[in-house]
Amino acid sequence: MDKNLISREKADLTKGAIGKATSSTHLRDFAGNEYESQDLITLRCRYAGRQRTFNETFYIVESCHFDVMLRRSIARDALEEERSAYPVYLKPHNEGKDILKHDVRVDQS
Repeated sequence: MDKNLISREKADLTKGAIGKATSSTHLRDFAGNEYESQDLITLRCRYAGRQRTFNETFYIVESCHFDVMLRRSIARDALEEERSAYPVYLKPHNEGKDILKHDVRVDQS
């Protein structure tokens, strides 16, 4: 598949801005299932264990076998992208004592 797709449910959960595609897009996955999308969303993505982030556009479908399906060349293209952002991680403190037991991620995109 040469485009990313995401289920409507998961796209809504991201709270990202959903836009209309210029025309209806037809997609076919590795198993031959066909999908149609009229909406899209651009999300900031990050590989697990890495700081570097990148933008990816996802075509929204009503339902699919997986919540998200990535295009086959995402790994290569993401590494070649010149512009990227490094997220800032903050650990809240309260007078020298940790008030949270986990890190909080602040997205600077």
